[in-house]
Amino acid sequence: MQRNVWRGWWSSRRRPWSLVLFPTLLGLILGVCVVGLVHHTGPERLTVGFAGGLRWLTGQHLSIGLPEEAILLFLVLILLRRFRLDVLAVRPGPIEVRPLEDASGEQVGLESPRFRNRDTPETREARLRRLNVEFRESLASSRLYQTTSVPGDLETERIIEVFKGTQPSGRLATLAGIWSYLWPTRAYVVTATLRFRRQNPRYGVSATVRRLPDAAVEIEPQWSSNFERALQRAAFAVTAQILPSTLTCENPPWSDWRNRGFMPTELLRHYQRAKRMVAERRYDEALSLYHFALRYDADNIHLRYDIGQIFERLQLYPDALMQYAEITERLFPVTALKSRKGRTFVRRSIRPRLSPHNDPFMMRYRYVTTLATAQRLAQELLQPDWEYLRNWLVDGGIDQSGDPLPPSRRPWRATELLDLRVRIAEHFDPVWQQVLGSDTALDGVPGIPTATGLAGLLVSVSDEQLTTEQMQQRLFAVEQYFLHVAKAEAALMVKDYRRYRRQWWWRPARSSLTVIAMRLAKTSIGYRIQRFEHRRRQAGLAPDQQTVWKADQATAAKDLHAIGYRESSKNWLEHYLVACFHALTLQGDVAEVAEHVRYAEAAVRALDRAQRCGDEAEFLTSKRYWLLAGDPDLAGLRHYECFRAFESRAYIQPQPSTRDSARYELFHYLREGLARGARQLEQLWVARAMEAEGPVPASMSTVETWFREERRAWEICARLGLFYQQWQTRSLALEGLRKLVSFYDGDVFTVPYPEAVRDYNLSPASAQARIDGMEAIFTFMADKLGSAALDPAATGAAEKDELDVINTARDWIRFTEDSGRGEKTPPGGADLAELCRRQAAVWTALRQWIATPTHHDGAAFMLAVRRLPKPPDQEPSANRPRPGRAPDAGH
Repeated sequence: MQRNVWRGWWSSRRRPWSLVLFPTLLGLILGVCVVGLVHHTGPERLTVGFAGGLRWLTGQHLSIGLPEEAILLFLVLILLRRFRLDVLAVRPGPIEVRPLEDASGEQVGLESPRFRNRDTPETREARLRRLNVEFRESLASSRLYQTTSVPGDLETERIIEVFKGTQPSGRLATLAGIWSYLWPTRAYVVTATLRFRRQNPRYGVSATVRRLPDAAVEIEPQWSSNFERALQRAAFAVTAQILPSTLTCENPPWSDWRNRGFMPTELLRHYQRAKRMVAERRYDEALSLYHFALRYDADNIHLRYDIGQIFERLQLYPDALMQYAEITERLFPVTALKSRKGRTFVRRSIRPRLSPHNDPFMMRYRYVTTLATAQRLAQELLQPDWEYLRNWLVDGGIDQSGDPLPPSRRPWRATELLDLRVRIAEHFDPVWQQVLGSDTALDGVPGIPTATGLAGLLVSVSDEQLTTEQMQQRLFAVEQYFLHVAKAEAALMVKDYRRYRRQWWWRPARSSLTVIAMRLAKTSIGYRIQRFEHRRRQAGLAPDQQTVWKADQATAAKDLHAIGYRESSKNWLEHYLVACFHALTLQGDVAEVAEHVRYAEAAVRALDRAQRCGDEAEFLTSKRYWLLAGDPDLAGLRHYECFRAFESRAYIQPQPSTRDSARYELFHYLREGLARGARQLEQLWVARAMEAEGPVPASMSTVETWFREERRAWEICARLGLFYQQWQTRSLALEGLRKLVSFYDGDVFTVPYPEAVRDYNLSPASAQARIDGMEAIFTFMADKLGSAALDPAATGAAEKDELDVINTARDWIRFTEDSGRGEKTPPGGADLAELCRRQAAVWTALRQWIATPTHHDGAAFMLAVRRLPKPPDQEPSANRPRPGRAPDAGH
């Protein structure tokens, strides 16, 4: 945050008046003193020199005495104080946070279940002191993030520092008060008051921000379900009030909000929470928050860049490519020109400037490296790994009987992919189609003219119209297109970066990106093209005649030396790119190959060099996930023992040896979320059983609420079983479970991606068995647990399945409705308690099945479901018409 304050003031639209007045007055006084010292010999004091200089400048017509000197000194001190306050306000300096005021009556300590029935004055005072500390910590939690070359945030800087001072007494207090007035140490004073109201949300905080010496500004009250969350919201509101008037706001992603006077609190809150969730590996929730933040700042390229990095972590490469392509087009507009010989070439304009927190070439570099993953791009666009989605794209939404699938069974990802195909074709074809057409002979697909570019490969032909061989040729054509675009973009990036550095050589920017790193990326793309050509030639051969592509290490060493790479380099990114370069040979390996060990060892040696010079970028900490599971270039390297030894050196324990670490961690995440939700619901039903056996029986309206929540919980499970590979579904499922249990538990329901390092001793077969077991659980939830209930229009035997727990819950809801109207006899306390215990047993069995996904535990769960009692004298809901509309598609 050590920025040039003067440059920030001059560049702002509203400059503090003390900026001009105080330096001018101080310069005049010093100039007069210097004149007096030069033309009058022997002045013993500065005031004598000032008086002499003033007389000399005015031709002995003006003199100054002691009263005038006192007035001038007082004016200088006042201007100095104002100047100091403006410096602290713009830099900014620490802010003063006054102790919380309580205007909520007796509510402090009573809003959370953990504090109920503890309403003694001592508890409330202790609670108020703790809330004071939490409010200060929340104010200091907002961070400033830099642009990174690979996913993973670097060490952050605080936006706000909370003022901490001492309280002297006696004469020292008087002297300290005078000194603090003349030389203030804070420019902002924050006051917060706890409030309470009858309607939900009940607990709120009203805050005021005063920028000295101006009057205080009252911020809109922030309300939430408890005082802790309300204080967090108030802290973000205070930060949003202070940030636009500071130089910190000139840094991304808030550059457009400088001096606008107002920043939406929701924008800052969603962004800071999203960053925190990325650090906690809660990627689905982070993506949702980023999309909420874009509602308030839709044109913010830095938010979109962060979204692209999360897409890469979730292996949604086409989504990430589209984000990076739009950002690059905005920062470096592209034009297609024709030379005198009629050849078409591409040129990009350079608009932005680099700064410590803003490096647009980093975003462009990420765009090029994403293009280089052409094989995964083509695979995700045309033949995604999700089998259900792939079948839906091929069949056009036709089930096994040949009838169209209902909207509730349609994955939202299919709509996204079809839209991405159109957007990617519209973005790349207008420029690159004519360039690649003249420089590269793209291999077309039979029936698809090569001149149509990506539009013909992605949009014009539907998937069901192609044979297997034609689909393979289509994949090769799309991959070739992206690889040659990446090669051209890399060459342009190197040229533009060198030109930019020559233009701004006097103002270098701190960046992990160097010309050598860009050349490494370009060279790596050339080798990827060689590997692609080899794969395409091998596709038509018999399996016993196929060979594996290997880069010649001697030639590779010469190429690395020619582009300027040295093992003594101090740039961690260069060594990391060399490791990815050596790992290209290993990309297709699913186990250790003896002939490829030397390539793996060369890659690990490069990672060791990156580790030794990665202190500045926190290579091992901030890039941990990308290194161990995220980067697709290292997918084959992770199966080699030398890389597992590197993991042990760097992180004490290696990762589990699996074919796909990212997929293994996804199942860990889903398993943890389902298990935690099942445990919470199990505890709820146990508590309800105790309530049903109490002296006051539960009313039928309360029981109806219970089963409505039960139906919603099973709908979430069924929807998650169908569409668990969609991040939107995972986010909504977690939010739904949180809403179900938040009313009964004051703790926040959070599910991060678990660390898989603790399972390092698992064999590949055991890890794959866990993945297969979780997939079986999701398939079961999709096909058996209320699949017919998710689609009210469906009919058939599935509706009468005993495992249809959604319809069972619906039967109990209708029974309680009839009982409330007096049409049915409500069950007794013992029967209701037994019903609650049976419901708890189902969630217990599901939790145990998730913990150990074996056939035995699955059978125990199905037995617990079959033991659920049905309502007495109630017609099954499967035989009744079920009004209402289907849930949103894909969610």
